[in-house]
Amino acid sequence: PLTWVPSYLRAARGRSTAAEVAAMGSLPYSLKGDLIAGLTVGVMLVPQCLAFAMLAGLPVKVGLYSSLGPLLVYALFGTIRQLQVGPTALMSLLTGQALDAAGLVTEEERIAGAAILAAL
Repeated sequence: PLTWVPSYLRAARGRSTAAEVAAMGSLPYSLKGDLIAGLTVGVMLVPQCLAFAMLAGLPVKVGLYSSLGPLLVYALFGTIRQLQVGPTALMSLLTGQALDAAGLVTEEERIAGAAILAAL
């Protein structure tokens, strides 16, 4: 944020430097576009992550954490604007299979196992 917030604010005011314009490339900063993208992601990501948690055999609350956590971390440390962060159907299925193969049955065991897999 120390790098992109000042650049974003200058772009919103129409005062971007030549280097910032070159760094933006063909995708300039746009508050309206970012708000629309944020709402679209929110509407699509939350139900999708709830379903992905069920695919992995985890409680649906874990799906909410898996949708919000990566977005917040990426907002702080990310460097590429065109990147999808968060769970996918394939990762959910593989996680569920790994938890089943490890013999993790209870909710607590599965959550702990999924957390270890995510950390790895």
